[in-house]
Amino acid sequence: MPSSVKIPPYNPGLAGHFNRLWVTWLRDTIGNEPQAEDPEAVDYPESFYIAGGGAVFFAVPASL
Repeated sequence: MPSSVKIPPYNPGLAGHFNRLWVTWLRDTIGNEPQAEDPEAVDYPESFYIAGGGAVFFAVPASL
């Protein structure tokens, strides 16, 4: 059976997932540890990315 995903609008309830996913990606893909300024960016994506005109996307199972 094919799996389907949806891209929901960002909401503050997803912020903790953003931090967890981003830090894992940084360590596993890039091989780096978070820098001193990184927690502000990943703990507060609304003010760090979205308020400046950026976006944060999540792919979730379509059944959620």
